[in-house]
Amino acid sequence: MDTDSEQEAESNLLPSYLTDFQKHLAHVKAHTLGGASTPQLPSFVRPASYWCASEKNAFFHALSRFSRLRPDLIAAHIQTKSTADVCAYIDNLEAASKTTKICWSRRDLGIAFDVSDSWIDVEEKNAIYLNTLERRWKNRNHEASREAEISKKRMELGHAYAFSQWKEERESQWAKEDALRYLDIVGLTTLESTLREGDYELSQTADETTECKATNHQEFQTLNEVSDPSTLRPVDIDLPCPLKVGNTPADFASEPSSSRTVISQEISPPPHSPPQLPSAANTTSPTTRRRLRKRLYMRRKRAEMMGVDVNYTSNRLRPGRERKQRTSKPRPKTYMTKNRQVGAALGTENNSASVSNEDTPDYQSADPITNLRNDNIKVTKKGGTTKPYKMRHYYQEKHITLADIKKAGLGLFHLSTFSRLIELYSTGYAQDISNELDSISSETIRLLSSITVEFITEVIHRAIVLKIQELSSKGGIKAWRLGQKEISADIIQCCLNMMGFQGLNKEAYFGHLAKENPASDEKSDEGEYEDDELADHSIVLAHAANILPMAATYLYDPSPTLTDTDDEGLQKELDEEEDTDRSDFLMIKQYEDNLWQEILR
Repeated sequence: MDTDSEQEAESNLLPSYLTDFQKHLAHVKAHTLGGASTPQLPSFVRPASYWCASEKNAFFHALSRFSRLRPDLIAAHIQTKSTADVCAYIDNLEAASKTTKICWSRRDLGIAFDVSDSWIDVEEKNAIYLNTLERRWKNRNHEASREAEISKKRMELGHAYAFSQWKEERESQWAKEDALRYLDIVGLTTLESTLREGDYELSQTADETTECKATNHQEFQTLNEVSDPSTLRPVDIDLPCPLKVGNTPADFASEPSSSRTVISQEISPPPHSPPQLPSAANTTSPTTRRRLRKRLYMRRKRAEMMGVDVNYTSNRLRPGRERKQRTSKPRPKTYMTKNRQVGAALGTENNSASVSNEDTPDYQSADPITNLRNDNIKVTKKGGTTKPYKMRHYYQEKHITLADIKKAGLGLFHLSTFSRLIELYSTGYAQDISNELDSISSETIRLLSSITVEFITEVIHRAIVLKIQELSSKGGIKAWRLGQKEISADIIQCCLNMMGFQGLNKEAYFGHLAKENPASDEKSDEGEYEDDELADHSIVLAHAANILPMAATYLYDPSPTLTDTDDEGLQKELDEEEDTDRSDFLMIKQYEDNLWQEILR
């Protein structure tokens, strides 16, 4: 982030507002972690359980997160109490609530404070400054916590050599964490490519293992087929004598037959070998063989140019990007050759279209051929390493491997999708706001990963339960044909509908998020309202048509208890409500006055 913007935000931020914000933030963190503002008193719970203040705070925090029907989760959160102790404590609380009856009135309940628009404007301005300085404050807190950890470890180890080794390892780990803390578009793309390469290597290893097992199994079957002892005896075959280098046919004819006999006796044929396995040429198509032959030829040529050995191992290549569908350019009626270009530059091609010297730019030369050559010069980009390769080199210097990326919780999603989302959101805001949307925190990605894992776990749990129920109810009926115990897509869709995600997809979500055509949305909303009214009207008519009219409807006399009301009691209740509203208004006004006094002091 820009240093000038940080200095401007630090100078414009109100110190009193910052202090109030830090207090509020500490209160929210304590409430989220289960820390109570007023600590509970320790107590003894029968039959044999002692509860201290920290255990009670953890109990009530887990009770608000989970339910009183899940004492096992509450006990796991406390970590010092068993499920039986939690059940006994819940029973004591229920018994005490039944015996002690407290009548809560509306005046005793807390109110929601409302503030004016001027205070909201002040908060909006200071929130922008806080957002600018928040990253620097987090970095300061990280540095302070690391210094505290280093000083604590120095006191524990004592030995200088052991401490230096620990510090070196810890600093290397901290450097990796700092490199992966905030990820921009280039960093997300680089990590995505690293993850893809790691997945490809794992798939290659798995494929090689599978192929090796299949080949060994096939060779074992082949050896079993040719294991007849009669086929393993050597076969006597008269082989011709090999030609010597420099011998002529006449010399070969003049040699005695004994020499040929000796050679034929010395050279014995090898034992019968098993039949060869079917090669890849017999199982692949001609197109695949031609492509493979071309690849091996180009590989041999590149090896000759580089002066290295040729590697004839053929592996499966990585899938590349899909080719974009581009519209073909229209074919020109006439083609511009060199003669036509020179003629057009000299003005001989078309005498009617003359160009004046006033329209000629200053940088053009008087010679038309020189201008033609300058126009034909291609503008090339500046060479050098691109940003993704620079980022990859930076990660390699920090010794960030695939295991480190997955350990940081960044291996679940396609990180390139986050880069596209950053571009989408940054283009939808103003320039001053889009500069702050250039990166995403790794903590946010880990939070999304945990939410996704929790959601998928719930869907899988519901799908398994539904499938078991379906098998138990329809398994004995042959008409349903439930022989396979696979979970179909209909069951998954039913689980999503049960969780409230019916009809939700990416197109509908982004269409609602973008709001490209508000007028159409208003029209659709009006149409929905009209449809709702018509639906309500039709339901009422259908409901009224299904009910038969009663014969003595006009003789029905309502009970006097439905019309008689206690006017005095109602008026008293209304007066109490007005008094409560009046006191709430005074409390809200006093609350905002206190806020202004704290800010402007």
